[in-house]
Amino acid sequence: MTDAATPYPAPESQPPVISGDEFREQFGENLTDTLDLRTWQQGADLAGLNRRLQSEVTDAVAQERDAVAFIRREVFPRLAKQQDAPAQAGVYQATPDLIQRALRNSLFNGCVEACDGTVAEHDTLVLTVTQLGVCLVSYHGEQLTLSQRLFRRDLRIGVGRDPKERVRELLERRLGRSAIGVADPHDTLSELARRGIMGYAERAVLLEQSSAPWRLGHGSVAPYELLTGAGVMSGSSMPLLDATAKMLRALVLEHQQFIFVPSTIADRWLMTVGDALRPLEYAIVETAERRMAPSSRAAIMGEATRSSRPNSSRTSGPTSSSVSFEPDAALPHRPSSPIPTTYTRRQ
Repeated sequence: MTDAATPYPAPESQPPVISGDEFREQFGENLTDTLDLRTWQQGADLAGLNRRLQSEVTDAVAQERDAVAFIRREVFPRLAKQQDAPAQAGVYQATPDLIQRALRNSLFNGCVEACDGTVAEHDTLVLTVTQLGVCLVSYHGEQLTLSQRLFRRDLRIGVGRDPKERVRELLERRLGRSAIGVADPHDTLSELARRGIMGYAERAVLLEQSSAPWRLGHGSVAPYELLTGAGVMSGSSMPLLDATAKMLRALVLEHQQFIFVPSTIADRWLMTVGDALRPLEYAIVETAERRMAPSSRAAIMGEATRSSRPNSSRTSGPTSSSVSFEPDAALPHRPSSPIPTTYTRRQ
């Protein structure tokens, strides 16, 4: 199973640079001390390890408790004040009765159908077999399973070609591929492409095969690999991107009743906001389009931090992060979207 809730920006080709000060701030010691084997322990010191672990956990929990109080006091009230924020932005309190009614009236009576997919690959030197599968289910016990297999050979050779030329071309193609079992970002059928095909199939099944009013999917409604067409080109066109645009237009703008839930959240900003929620609380934070602009989140935190400081100065010019605002001013303009992002804390 894959999760389509990946960050939108493409991964960088070079790893990020971490300064010595950042390392010391995050780990509480200098990197040179960590590399010094004289600071390493010989054998197992369980008592010392337990003391260190207890101390670190206690300090981390206390610090997180302070952060939660700050977020509830300073950040939550500003969620609805963002420029172009969703009309329902804010923090809400659900009730057990409300959840029970939703279960009876929407979920258990078959008004929701869910779709998820998975991909498996068997990679050998002569042939790579990729199998993609998607499944549509409902609480009525109905289900639909679809699968697709892709058979990849480094070279598909026609009849009558020179054997030496065929072997040379085969070696040249394999020279550009990674070893068996090793991920290669430059591989033609990369992980991004596999996830793009599977992500498209999941949403297409929800759109074309489901008859329920509500459609439940996995990950994000418009994940990065679909918005980029997974980098698959055909001449001057991008078939996956073209098909995605048509499919999402029908699902999002025409059908409109859909929910997408990631199994994990890579965005620690959203996780931090969600961690400040109490049981049965939920927050509507931003739109899917704003999720593609992480700088909007930096503006919220910057505003909350500045307004909470004694004698904080009001800034009218650009700051070091190129975001300017007054303590109660609206956030910088971001295009709005009809798709809200909701974070609910599990009980």
